[in-house]
Amino acid sequence: ADLHRELAVLKIEGINLPYFKISADSPRQAIGTRVLALSNLFGVAVGDERVSIQHGVVAAHVPLRARRGSHEAAYRGDVYILDCTTNNPGSPGGCLINWQGDCIGMLGKELRSAENATWLSYAIPTNELALSLEAILSERNDQPPVNERRASNFDIRSLGLELVPDLLNLTPPFVEAIVPDTQAAEAGLRTDDLIVAVGNRTVTSQRGLRHELSYLIPGDPIQLNIIRNGRIVLIDLGVVPSVTEPRGKGEK
Repeated sequence: ADLHRELAVLKIEGINLPYFKISADSPRQAIGTRVLALSNLFGVAVGDERVSIQHGVVAAHVPLRARRGSHEAAYRGDVYILDCTTNNPGSPGGCLINWQGDCIGMLGKELRSAENATWLSYAIPTNELALSLEAILSERNDQPPVNERRASNFDIRSLGLELVPDLLNLTPPFVEAIVPDTQAAEAGLRTDDLIVAVGNRTVTSQRGLRHELSYLIPGDPIQLNIIRNGRIVLIDLGVVPSVTEPRGKGEK
């Protein structure tokens, strides 16, 4: 099994069975590509029934940032975001094909976006499936892709700011206090500022903010987009400090 991508290879009895050829060199599908999602849509087919078919397009090709309940999804590589609703009980493991009948991905399981908690309809690209298959069959421990981001223990308080208490499911990331003589104070961050983006990644809650900041490591640049008095302001906080000890709550 591949714990990173949460995939397994199953052996079934049979000969001359139809199959799809998949390759690690499979080309990335363009945004707008028409697709068909084949699956046991409602989770009720138990025999030799025909699969359900949904049609749609590839809406985006992005890294997966999702969760199930309070648990982060193990896979954070690239996926196809689909404009058809494949987030159904029987859809995970279904096949995504293009209009030429080529397998271009496998439908993902039921997950919510880590940013805004909406259900995601996505598919893992064929090239990722091929890499997983090769790793499992060769019994090697396949490492995550080099370009995949890894989480760290970065704490936003190390920059010298405190957020309002996180009391709600999606508490907005408002700044409550600034510690004097810190990066936040020197950058001009103020109380009541609303953080809406880290770099070019939008955040809508404190959970989303912590998620984005968790990928920063010492030396990484930190730029925040905040809303102040109805206007969007770019705040440059310099770089992540080498020591990220949380600071106590400071003065407003």
